Amino acid sequence: MGAALLLMATLAWAKPPLESVLGPSAVVPTANERVEYQPKAQPNAEALANPDALARDPSKLVAFLEANPERMRVNQMEPALVMTIAQILVDSTKLFLAEKMLTEGTTHWPNRPDLKRALGRILIRLGRPAAARRALSAAVVLAPSDAESHYLLGRAAIRCEPFTDALQDEAIKAFETTLSISPTFTDGQVNAAEIESQLKALKRRRVLGPKGADAR
Repeated sequence: MGAALLLMATLAWAKPPLESVLGPSAVVPTANERVEYQPKAQPNAEALANPDALARDPSKLVAFLEANPERMRVNQMEPALVMTIAQILVDSTKLFLAEKMLTEGTTHWPNRPDLKRALGRILIRLGRPAAARRALSAAVVLAPSDAESHYLLGRAAIRCEPFTDALQDEAIKAFETTLSISPTFTDGQVNAAEIESQLKALKRRRVLGPKGADAR
């Protein structure tokens, strides 16, 4: 019996105080100190029609669209609003939502090259270069003087597998057209000098073959 009591006393002594495990007890605020919970207001119809208002609070818009995907119906919007919302979604890393919206936008407005270009850019980021190439090929037909669309088409072409000679020639033509339209073209961190370097590598690959040079 004495040994059992000694063991119990030892365990009780070794057990950490409850406060060190759970932390200090919370102080319950008084009735006068309590604040009523106010849920965040969702964007109303007027806000959803105003790109500037949406851009001022993009996180609220993204949360709203994730909870209410039915509000992304593009047939209730103007193309400029679709572009604005898609860019906000991209900036919030919601690429699949942006892709969905732009895919519907390109279907609803098939003659808008800006929507096709934006969709192509997202598809490249999503690792779907073949789908991006289809969208961007249509974009450069609709807007042949748009350097950005030609550049993105080149980017999509060099990412396609298998990388055939036809795709190689398409990429070369796309990058050459980009620089022909805009000799000082830039896109994010990519500038004209880097596109020139890419072109040289592609042309070297055309001469030496895929085993002789890696242009990608």
